[in-house]
Amino acid sequence: MSLGVPAVSVGDKFPTTPVVHVGFPKAKTIAELLEGKSKVPGLKKAEIDGRLEAAGIDKVYIFCVNDGAVMEAWKKDQGLAGSDLIEFVADVQAALTEALGIMLTGEGKPYGPGEGPNFALGFHTKRCKRSAIYVVDGVIKVMSISEGGPNGEFDPAGDSFPQSSCIENVLELIGKL
Repeated sequence: MSLGVPAVSVGDKFPTTPVVHVGFPKAKTIAELLEGKSKVPGLKKAEIDGRLEAAGIDKVYIFCVNDGAVMEAWKKDQGLAGSDLIEFVADVQAALTEALGIMLTGEGKPYGPGEGPNFALGFHTKRCKRSAIYVVDGVIKVMSISEGGPNGEFDPAGDSFPQSSCIENVLELIGKL
């Protein structure tokens, strides 16, 4: 089972018009965030041990459909308040999530309003799939969505199989470029 094909793939330009919030209420377009940088979602450990820098990653953006205050609090909770390399970004209107085609909940899914993530998260509540996207000069070089297990298991939220969007996998994929 699959939740559908994302709206973008490797080789496509990363959407630059959606507005997101960095902190609260600092609104920026994606183009402003991505200008001249390479990005991949990641971990504090990879920042500390230098693997992000060694891979040529200039900035890491962790985004989800939420508000800026929650994302700022999440960054602090993860011990990253002092990090200049890792930034938590709020996709407050789900504009980036929709532009990327990685919406987890809502219509057009292989489960109904009262099933799966639609039941757990709310049919009308917009949520993003767990993913990692590596972007260089505005072009997607790596895109990995955590929704399937190693033996064909299916978890649309990616909670059971987050490995494909974790930093270790992304660094391996970047190394193959």
